[in-house]
Amino acid sequence: MVFISRFLSIPILIILIRPAVSQQSDDKSNSMSQSQVPGSNYICNSQQFPCPAFVVYRAKENQRNLSSIGTLFNTDIPHILSFNNFLGREIIVPVQCSCPDRFSEAIFKYNFSRSDSSHSVACGVYEGLVKVQSLIERNPSFGDHEDFPIQFVPNGSLRDCFSNASAGKQLTWTKRTQIAFDLAVGLHYLHYCIKPAYVHRNLNSRNVLISMDWRAKISGFEFARTLACSPENEEMSSCSVSEIVGKSGYLTLEYLCNQRASPKTDICALGWTLLELLSAREAVMDGSLLKDSIGFLSSRGPNASSGFLEKFNEFMDPAFEGNHPVADARCIAALATACIGDDAQQRLTMNDVIKTLSRIV
Repeated sequence: MVFISRFLSIPILIILIRPAVSQQSDDKSNSMSQSQVPGSNYICNSQQFPCPAFVVYRAKENQRNLSSIGTLFNTDIPHILSFNNFLGREIIVPVQCSCPDRFSEAIFKYNFSRSDSSHSVACGVYEGLVKVQSLIERNPSFGDHEDFPIQFVPNGSLRDCFSNASAGKQLTWTKRTQIAFDLAVGLHYLHYCIKPAYVHRNLNSRNVLISMDWRAKISGFEFARTLACSPENEEMSSCSVSEIVGKSGYLTLEYLCNQRASPKTDICALGWTLLELLSAREAVMDGSLLKDSIGFLSSRGPNASSGFLEKFNEFMDPAFEGNHPVADARCIAALATACIGDDAQQRLTMNDVIKTLSRIV
């Protein structure tokens, strides 16, 4: 892993090494792979504290002499020579090391220039000793240039999954409830865990990305706005907006009429997304509103609506093929209904949503 300070162009590589008295196994994976083998290409004797650690390095075109290699690893030539008797071969470079707990931690520095990139440093300079993904994650910026890691999501958006019959069948009940919980946690973070708090304003199934392990990642933050705090009621903190953005069918009345966004704006959008997770139907699809087909969910009491279970089963995504707990599905439907009401003050809070979903996931 490499660290690049926002104020200094000096990355620091830190690699955790499994305790051993012999040479560590070599990491043969490509530098572009995301996996990082702890202790690869290192020799470490962790019976000594602090332990001596060494980088095994093969000189590249621009590191042909000991002076350049010493500069690369921030060590002096005599120190390198004391551990190497053969020139032209792999060079063993001693590096600063400590042994916290049962791991060794080797540290060295590299001067990151403007012509460098994450790929060139990981794959070229250090020949795969550190992976590109690890370097990017630990170095969000250098100088005036910002680098942010973006995880590749092979499953696309939630809407993409529903539009693909094969992917839709893979969205089992367990995966969908986990996605629902991920979304709630993500919005809770935006509303409560950062200062200033934010309102997303554009949550919908097309802005929910699904990772390889079927976890939800909220995207589409270009319309997010900071919230002005309300000391009396944190949930009613809001912001005034100059333009209405977001996808039709997910927007609230107070947002459309008064041009004010609040956490309750996102909660309403989450409610529609929860209904979409149950039914695979988008809030607006082929000119029809999902709202027009869920009137039976608002009926009071278990027997208030004639044929409720039949209507509910018709509402559920056929891809489930009946493999879902009906009681939990009805609970999520009721939860979603409580999120999409016209009266913002009557909608649930994000804390309410998380508490309910945590009992189901």
